[in-house]
Amino acid sequence: AGGPLLAIEAAGGPLLATAAGGPLLAIEEASRAALGDLRRALGVLRGPDAAELGPQPGLDHLEQLAGRLREAGLPLEVVSSGDIGEIPTGIGVSAYRIVQESLTNVLEHAGRVATRVRVVRTPAELQLDVHNDPPSAGASRTPTRASEPGGRGVPGMRERVTAYRGSLDAGPLPDGGYAVRARIPLA
Repeated sequence: AGGPLLAIEAAGGPLLATAAGGPLLAIEEASRAALGDLRRALGVLRGPDAAELGPQPGLDHLEQLAGRLREAGLPLEVVSSGDIGEIPTGIGVSAYRIVQESLTNVLEHAGRVATRVRVVRTPAELQLDVHNDPPSAGASRTPTRASEPGGRGVPGMRERVTAYRGSLDAGPLPDGGYAVRARIPLA
C-alpha cells in the first residue's frame, strides 16, 4: 500500500540516486495509481447511494440516459467521435457521471432548453462538452436531486476529473447559456 509518503519519497528518489531511478519510478507510479483508486473508492462510499455498489454505467449507457431525458422533455443532442467503447472502466464511469450531473443541472437551473453533448476520444484524452441554451422566460424546471441538500454539482465533477489528472471548466456563456468542458487524459 505505501501511501502518500512512499509516493513522495519515490518521486524524490531519482534525484538522489539516478542508478536506482527505474525501480523508484515504478514504486512512485504504483503508489500514485493506488492512491487514485483509493480516492475513487472513497468517493463512491461517501455518496448517498453507497448501498448501490453494483456495476456502474459508463459511456456505453449514454444513449439510454439521453433517451430518458428526452422523454422528460429536454431537447438533447448527443454526438460522439472516436472509439469510446475502449475507454478504461473508471474513466468511463466518471465521464458518464459528469455528463449525467451536467444534464441534471441543465434541468434544474435552465429548464427544458436545447442542450448538446459532445464526447470525443482522441489518442491522448477524452473530451466532454455539455452546452445548453439560455433559459427562456417561462422555462419549466424539473425538480431533481441537485436541489436536495448534499448535491455534489460542479465540485463533484471536478473531483472526478482531478482523480485522473484532468481538467474541468464550467461556467456561464456570453449568451446566457452554460457550458461544462472536461478533459481526461487516457495515458
